[in-house]
Amino acid sequence: NPVCETEIEIRDPPCQIQSNVVLSDSPEHAAYNIINQSLAWSAPVRTGPRWEPYVQVDFLTILHITKIMVGFPLSARGPTQVRVDHSVNSDDFTTGETVSISFDKSLRLKKEIVARVIRLVVTETNDATPNLKAVSINSQRTGAA
Repeated sequence: NPVCETEIEIRDPPCQIQSNVVLSDSPEHAAYNIINQSLAWSAPVRTGPRWEPYVQVDFLTILHITKIMVGFPLSARGPTQVRVDHSVNSDDFTTGETVSISFDKSLRLKKEIVARVIRLVVTETNDATPNLKAVSINSQRTGAA
């Protein structure tokens, strides 16, 4: 099956995009900035094995997710691997596969995800000094069949 390149529209980003943590209450760090080219969602500066910051998108309907693109600002500590958890009802999540983010910002999904909500859990970042920089994500895009 070919990958659908149609970008999924997010009609109300502040309501549809959430995160479990955020760097500050400032709008410049908000979760909905993942779909912004010039801003970004930023998690607090923390580390540790139980530290799994995530951002999730509720599409308000069940979709077939075939492609996910994830970027981050050049000066930021960005994810190199994310786990793609998903849910059909926004309450019960299935732990998804952990995938690397390619140079072109795409996630190499082994199969399409059928879900209403996807949760991108950061499992690995690009920076060796995690105590100094917040994890950030922007320009996230999804495609559906």
